[in-house]
Amino acid sequence: MTGTHLFAYGTLMSEVVLRKVTGETFPQTPGTLSGFSRYAIRGEVYPGLIEEEPGRVEGVVYFGLSTAAWYLLDRFEGSMYKKINVLIRCNHEQVSAEAYLLKLEYRSVLEKRSWNFDAFLREGIHRFVF
Repeated sequence: MTGTHLFAYGTLMSEVVLRKVTGETFPQTPGTLSGFSRYAIRGEVYPGLIEEEPGRVEGVVYFGLSTAAWYLLDRFEGSMYKKINVLIRCNHEQVSAEAYLLKLEYRSVLEKRSWNFDAFLREGIHRFVF
């Protein structure tokens, strides 16, 4: 069963990309996920999330996603990712949300460099919305 909140840590942090994928907008707030790291994927403009201590990932929590939105997000994320439930720190409280974790068998595609959202907005967003 999928929850109703999404923790976005990559391209979906852009509300424009999320709306392009789902056709919807959702209330949102910044959030932090501990115990995970976000890395660039070789040759791509999007990242992969892996469980890794003492990792920490800044992202966005979107609230109240519809069943239709989850279906479209699952298709968008594809077979490299699996959805997991995580606890996100938002405004001094914890929120349960779903996040897309890179599957173990795909870790070889990761570069050992952090993925940068600002660089994505400058150099890669056009691949998703135009």
